[in-house]
Amino acid sequence: MADITAQQPVTISVHNKQHGKPISRDLWGIFLEDINYAVDGGLNAELVQNGAFEYNRTDNPRWSHLFGWTLGHIGNGYRDVSIRTDEPAATENPHYLAIRLTGGITTLTNRGFDGIPLHAGERYQCSAWVRANGTDVQVAAELIDESNAAVVCHAAVAVPAHDGWPRIQFIFDCPVTTAQGALKLSITALGTSNAEHADEESSVHIDWVSLKPCAADGTPHIFREDLVQSLRDLHPRFMRFPGGCITHGVEVDNMYRWKRTIGPVEHRQHQYGYWGYHQSFNIGFHEYFLLCEAIGAKPLPVLPVGVSCQNTAGGVTTVPMEDMDELVQETLDLIEYANGPVTSVWGAKRAAAGHPEPFGLEYLGLGNEDVINEAFRERFTMIHDAVKRKYPNIAVIGTVGPVPNGENYDAGWAFAREKHLDMIDEHAYKSPQWWFSHLDHYDGRDPQGPATYIGEYGSWSNMHISALAEAAIMSAIERNGDTVCMASYAPLFGRLAHTQWTPDLIYFDNEQVMPTLNYWVQQMYANTAMTHVLGTTVANAPQFTPEPRDWTGLRFSSVDQGTFVFSDIQITTHSDDGTEQVTTSPALTLTGAGTALDTGLHVPADDYRIDFTVRRTDGEDGLTIDFGAITGSDYFRWAFGDWGNKYYILKRVGDGLQDEAVPAYEGGVESNLDYHVTFDVSDQGSHVRVKLNDQLIHDYQDSSQQTRFVATSGRNKETGELVVRVVNATDQPQRIALDFEEPVLTGESRGAATVLAGAWDAGQPFEPAPMQPRTVEVTAADLGDWQAEPYSFTVFQLPA
Repeated sequence: MADITAQQPVTISVHNKQHGKPISRDLWGIFLEDINYAVDGGLNAELVQNGAFEYNRTDNPRWSHLFGWTLGHIGNGYRDVSIRTDEPAATENPHYLAIRLTGGITTLTNRGFDGIPLHAGERYQCSAWVRANGTDVQVAAELIDESNAAVVCHAAVAVPAHDGWPRIQFIFDCPVTTAQGALKLSITALGTSNAEHADEESSVHIDWVSLKPCAADGTPHIFREDLVQSLRDLHPRFMRFPGGCITHGVEVDNMYRWKRTIGPVEHRQHQYGYWGYHQSFNIGFHEYFLLCEAIGAKPLPVLPVGVSCQNTAGGVTTVPMEDMDELVQETLDLIEYANGPVTSVWGAKRAAAGHPEPFGLEYLGLGNEDVINEAFRERFTMIHDAVKRKYPNIAVIGTVGPVPNGENYDAGWAFAREKHLDMIDEHAYKSPQWWFSHLDHYDGRDPQGPATYIGEYGSWSNMHISALAEAAIMSAIERNGDTVCMASYAPLFGRLAHTQWTPDLIYFDNEQVMPTLNYWVQQMYANTAMTHVLGTTVANAPQFTPEPRDWTGLRFSSVDQGTFVFSDIQITTHSDDGTEQVTTSPALTLTGAGTALDTGLHVPADDYRIDFTVRRTDGEDGLTIDFGAITGSDYFRWAFGDWGNKYYILKRVGDGLQDEAVPAYEGGVESNLDYHVTFDVSDQGSHVRVKLNDQLIHDYQDSSQQTRFVATSGRNKETGELVVRVVNATDQPQRIALDFEEPVLTGESRGAATVLAGAWDAGQPFEPAPMQPRTVEVTAADLGDWQAEPYSFTVFQLPA
């Protein structure tokens, strides 16, 4: 870490004579997307995986319709099973398991998601749709503790031969606790033929196998309660759902269509999920609305606008204009479903689902990180204008792409102003270094609108330095809470061994819920939400002095298997008299996956040019090239063929975390072609130009300074509380004095200080936070002489 020049003491002046600037009451919320098995395998209380036999190789090349099931046979006869689709229980999800009864017992075992967790004293409901053909059958269900192969619950039911699909059900009161549970079904022919079906081949068909824990009244849970509680403890003002990239899907046929996710679960058409696994829609839009109610959050659904993800293989696909009326009507019908009276068509459907009261929808998102082109503008306009004509009080939220700068960002904001949108959804996944350097990013926005919603943001790790960077930028968001009206970290959940994206706010497995340091920062803000921001001035704040970047090295690293040959490697500098000096390296060859090759060059310079030629002789992926002060904590990395060899990306590495310095440039690496690469660096990296075959593809300029000590204040007029926040992201304790225009903590009154402090690199993915906030009582004397610990976030709560 770089040095901090300490200046003592730091005076924080709180202008509490002011009324304060009113800010959004809905500022802090959450974003729930089914990524990292957050919903299926997570919040979804269903314990059986693939109970509908709808998994397939589209979800995953290694998956079949029997994924998650182990089939067996005991006794006479033999196992004869198949997957069929004729006369299904539900045409929307037609696959089911067919078992030909040849004698003996056929068994089916499901271990859920990494084992089925069972808890002593809990009640479980097991159910299945079963059709017996030609003979009556017995279906036995057992809960197994696979840690010792013990049967802990057993029940059986006879199913007569029948043309239909009767639903059978078992209730189990579990006597043991185990993380390695399983559900086992055993199928036996009873030898009793029904005269009506006597000529049929004896078989049994099974579909929609389910196992859920029950509430105290015996009703099956919809959600996994400990995960719900982790959300409830964040006190979110809103919840954005269902995406994210899931909203617009991989292509238009894969878009999230909300009407397919309501009603009886068997009629909710399953599909491939954007994040590489199956979507059952057991948790659909109705359940998302219920979850919002359960955690006290306003719903913020996001719907597609008829364009696919901008990363769609082969290019963005769009809903044909002749089909857009259906998408427009689908959007209007969602609002009616959420808010309409029970006498309306969709309000009646909501009531039939058990919720006659409206859900009170106020916000609606349209699109997600879409390319802002003419196809998008045309389709967005159709939906937006229809919503505003019929429901003018619904706040419609647009989109400006995936990063907080660049072509789509600029075009999205221009379009938003042109359309006079209510709000715009910005996304920003940036490094701590970037956040500390851009705490003014949300300053100076037009109070007349559009307002800003930061729908997805984070700081690229679960380390404490990232949590502190998030605390710092949240202070800037709050300070601008009159124009930045909502914010939600992303992603929310990550299931151990099943993540597609890290870092995440909350990790979990079958037994544990593991909040991260990032989570505790979010909670510290939400628990002390302000209604008004006060003016705050800081004197003698510590100044951050970055490590010098007055030299450069050069290092090549492979991404996957492949061979790269480097030649004509040289670094050019200029001496004080203008003489050009060239340092060279011999030709090098990089082979293998995940290997690094350092040129060993160490050239002192503030300004320099690096040149080399590279050829890939075999392999299919790209590579990365590090340059600058590569042994320090602040240097550059160029990804030559990133994201599946689709982009060139210039990154800046700070605090051990890499981040896009400028928006990605589309392009990849082809084999047996020579590429000439130039890095032109000025002022120790304040200006970097990257050329490929003499074509400029990146032009990075950023001389901003990092601010690693931040203080803000405000009040909550509903609770009568004065709040002061202090972020000390430096490696030194900082002695501070809080100064108030009007006295606080007079007489015997006391306040509280909640502190989250630890090593800058504490905290890792897939682990609970190594420390948690601690709260202590404070007096007036403490406020006049307080020591902010190194790498700490402190929130003072004081009676106004």
